[in-house]
Formats: sequence, C-alpha cells, structure tokens
Amino acid sequence: MQPRRSDSKKWTSLPKEYLENIHTAITAQYKKELKNVEVVVEGRVYDREVLVRIGFLPNGRLKQHNFELAFDVPEAKDQVLTKLNTSLDFLGSVFIEFFAKDGFENSEYEETLPILWKPVSFSKDVLHFQYSTVNSKLESLADEWLSKQDEALVNENRTEDSGMDAYNFAEQYDAETLEKIIELKKTEKALTDDNTTLEGDQHLH
Repeated sequence: MQPRRSDSKKWTSLPKEYLENIHTAITAQYKKELKNVEVVVEGRVYDREVLVRIGFLPNGRLKQHNFELAFDVPEAKDQVLTKLNTSLDFLGSVFIEFFAKDGFENSEYEETLPILWKPVSFSKDVLHFQYSTVNSKLESLADEWLSKQDEALVNENRTEDSGMDAYNFAEQYDAETLEKIIELKKTEKALTDDNTTLEGDQHLH
C-alpha cells in the first residue's frame, strides 16, 4: 500500500484479529456478491496516519479491486478505533454502489473512482479515499524482491527521487508481466551467483 503522507515511512500492521473480524463481516454481508471472490484485508498504522485496504480478487484473475482509506491519527489515541469504524462504514456505502453497478465488469464505472487520494467528508470526519488495482500478492513479491537487492542494483535502476517503491514497481507493469520480471531477475541472480562461484573455483586451481 502507498501511504498518503510523504512522511509516512515506518509502520506496524493493524492487529491480525481485527483484520480477520473485518474479513468475516464483509464476506458474510456480501456473500452473494463475493461468490468466487477472494477478500483481502490489510491495514497499517504509521506515526501520523492509518491506512486500510479492502481488496476483491475474482478467482482466476490477477486484477484486484482495492478500496483504500487513510485518515490522520487523532490526538486522542483512543479515537483511532472510532475512526476505523467510520472508515469501514464509508467503504460499506462504496461497496453497495460498486456491486449495484456490477463493478467487476463495468469499466466505465471503474473510471469514476479516484485513483489518487481524494478527501471525503463522512459522519463529520475527514477521510481520504482512493481506488487501485494492485494485486496484493504480487505487490508483496515485488516488495520482497526489492528488499533483497543490493544498493548497487537499486541505484542502477532508479534514482533516490524516482520514488520506485514496491507499490510503484507493481503499478508500472500489469500483474502477469510483473510476475515474469521477478522470476527473470531471480534467474539472472542465480546465474550470476553460479558464475561467481565457478570463477572462484578456477582461481583455486
């Protein structure tokens, strides 16, 4: 997930039990609409904001429909849960419209959803909403791949100002292409490691 605030760096996940409860509630409430659809629930707490992503991934597809919400951490920390519940209520209203418009197949309706953070007023709260189609599993793969590269490889492919994080890396390519790129890079690295080992063995003789 891509945070809304530029100063959001380090984060912790929302409690697993809380995320599981959201998953259970959504799958039960929209049982008919989410038949053969995997529900993905993610949440992060940064120093100054909280992010929630609820994604729908139809079986056999790579495109994941994500509804992402962010809000600033309130001064009274005990209000975080209240704002989370407000956020989920807002997303619930979005889901109703999404399913009514046959959102999984309706590209025209999909184009009306904000792909950049958009402030919305809901229940006297200011929230920030955006829609994305990043596949969470592939985003995680990209994150893992990027984290394992040494600094030389990272600098070869990007500058510090390019903002090429895992989210942007995943957004730059479609899901199938991204998966192939990651596998190709893994193969290239394995071959490089093998050649390095071979050269080292030759020097020993």
